[in-house]
Amino acid sequence: MSAELIQVLGQRPACTGSGMYLQSIYRQAHRREYDQAVVAAAQKGSAEEDCADFREDYWPVKFLNGRLDFPIFGMSDNMPYQSRRYSSLTKNEEKKLLKSYLEQIERAVGEFEAPTILAHHLWLVTAEVAKKFTGLKVIGISHGTGLRQLQKNPRFADRIKRGTERLDKIFALNKYQKRQIVDMLEVDENKIAVTGLGYNQDNFYFPGREDISSRKEDDEIEIVYVGKLSRSKGVISLLRALERALTSTENKNVKLTLIGSGQGKEKELICQLAESADFSVELTGLLPQHEVGERLRQASIFCLPSFYEGFALVILEALACGLRVVTSDIPGVSNYLPEVIQEKSVLQKVKLPPLKNVDIPSEKGMKNFEKRLARALQAQITESEDFSFLADKEYREAVRSLGWEGVFRRLEDYF
Repeated sequence: MSAELIQVLGQRPACTGSGMYLQSIYRQAHRREYDQAVVAAAQKGSAEEDCADFREDYWPVKFLNGRLDFPIFGMSDNMPYQSRRYSSLTKNEEKKLLKSYLEQIERAVGEFEAPTILAHHLWLVTAEVAKKFTGLKVIGISHGTGLRQLQKNPRFADRIKRGTERLDKIFALNKYQKRQIVDMLEVDENKIAVTGLGYNQDNFYFPGREDISSRKEDDEIEIVYVGKLSRSKGVISLLRALERALTSTENKNVKLTLIGSGQGKEKELICQLAESADFSVELTGLLPQHEVGERLRQASIFCLPSFYEGFALVILEALACGLRVVTSDIPGVSNYLPEVIQEKSVLQKVKLPPLKNVDIPSEKGMKNFEKRLARALQAQITESEDFSFLADKEYREAVRSLGWEGVFRRLEDYF
């Protein structure tokens, strides 16, 4: 009998970090000849475009369709597709949502003998799966956003706690997150394994000589952001800070590329700021992962000024593509990256502003945060023609150690 794995996700599997995580696990398991199923959300025909790697194994739960006549509920308040917030979830909608997921998972389970169920996000669906499928091994993965939703929507706390109690194991992305899970969900710390997060080495890898030569010859310095176009991701602050940085640097020939999509007024404001900026800004929309890798290898600097991340996988992807990185000092990142990476000036961390909510900064601290961000960007712009770190064998090996193959081996120990 082959090993069997069912992954469950309450979001679309191609538009968020947790979806990229799911796809990476799927690919690694496929290479090891697992029999698999993916039960995840779809809406408005997205099933076809979201499942290129696992079309035959996809069991979509369809929103804006039939019983689920409402949009997907997002794990973040601003998603890159039509969604609603969990704060607006009614009891009737919750009942329909959970019933649809459990029925689809039951159908998938019927195709296997004794699969392991890997449920993404310590949230409502995962809690119900743990309670329903007691005869199977059910493992929950924390991506951080479930804990953030718990802070924003404490009315769900009892159900989440009761469900996570029944999980056979919980995977945390880092030690900081493990401590949060213990404190917030009152889980025995021995049930939690810190497994980390990996990048896809098929799409994200060091630039070759031609890429580096092209960077050196190009007069334009390209800074890239990858993620949702939202305020909580710090995109507005990035636009303001880069404006400030360029007023006091000699090299004015800088381009900012924003890869990703957003929704509503926040996206509109970001587009307006981009249009009125004194420097070139390109908004690409969502791109396939292999194209993101190509764009990163052509750039010089990556910036993630986010106010909250479960774990910033995109930082690993940027490092893997040989970029200098400017990031807000997000809890959990420091204790996962090897020291040889953190010791180099390649990585610049910017102290976060005071937060009045889990991902909402205090207005009083924003000006100083944007000044710090501008200084970090300025420093990396000044050093952007120095590629000597890419010749450091120890540095390259440290970055490669963060790839998905090693992470999957750690996960597989608990299947």
